Amino acid sequence: MTLTVQSAIDSLSFLNAHLGDKVNIRLAYKMNKLGKLLDNETQFFRETIQKETHECAKKEENGNPVITNDNYRLQPEKIEKYNSKLTEILTTEITIEDISFTLDELAPIEISMSELNSFEKFIQE
Repeated sequence: MTLTVQSAIDSLSFLNAHLGDKVNIRLAYKMNKLGKLLDNETQFFRETIQKETHECAKKEENGNPVITNDNYRLQPEKIEKYNSKLTEILTTEITIEDISFTLDELAPIEISMSELNSFEKFIQE
């Protein structure tokens, strides 16, 4: 299965949001397997984004990045470079093992429409 890094990160967020859900063992195993796979496949890209964010962030006098409301403040002259690099990373396609779920398998999980959108590519009708 081929998907973008953004799609993989969104799907990983969905899985992480449902870590505490009580589901049957088969579903828990498949979700855990997919979560580990997505985590491994996106690790390099998430680290690259973090490094790029740190590099483009405004810095305090002590060299620490300026953070406002849990967001890095970027140097104005580096915003375009940062956005370009971020787009490049997030639109990169990766290939992973094909793991899919049926609607019946996912029935025990209550999900929102936005969660469904982020996980839809793994659902087989």
